[in-house]
Amino acid sequence: MAGTLLINVCGFIQTARSAQSGDFFYTDSGTGITIPSTVEWIENETAVFAGSGLSSITVAGGNPSYSSSNGVLFDKLKSALILCPPQRSGSVVIPSSVTEIRGAAFSGCMNLTGVSIPSSVTSIGSGAFGDCGKITSIILPSALTNIGSGAFGGCTGLTGVSIPASVTVFDEAALRDGA
Repeated sequence: MAGTLLINVCGFIQTARSAQSGDFFYTDSGTGITIPSTVEWIENETAVFAGSGLSSITVAGGNPSYSSSNGVLFDKLKSALILCPPQRSGSVVIPSSVTEIRGAAFSGCMNLTGVSIPSSVTSIGSGAFGDCGKITSIILPSALTNIGSGAFGGCTGLTGVSIPASVTVFDEAALRDGA
């Protein structure tokens, strides 16, 4: 463990080079957090922020491993979408640089009503959109090749999903309790 990271009233992580589940403490008034340039690694990024009241994640400039855009967490190059904060509402437009939506990236975003997935995305991880019950439709890109287990599980608002012919890895549980 890297030592406990403390978050002040403004939601800024104090000091650490790495973090793991249980290292973060949230204030009731904080809906946003800033990951400073000193944090190089977060173990199981989605679990660290799960169940939080966060609606926005910002990454300080100069961070060697992470970046953010419109309150969403990405890897440094914005090729992988790591996490949409659980209290995010409305729609999310994923940048065209993204090729991978990681497992559980949108999991539990119960107030999310839409996601625009660019044609560059080739992989959607397990549980990526789990329990996003207010999303009614998702258009999957034609370049998509991999859809992980439970990717759309619990998406009870989905009325249907068209799986592109390009998909070569599709877990039959991807749509469990969803479309």
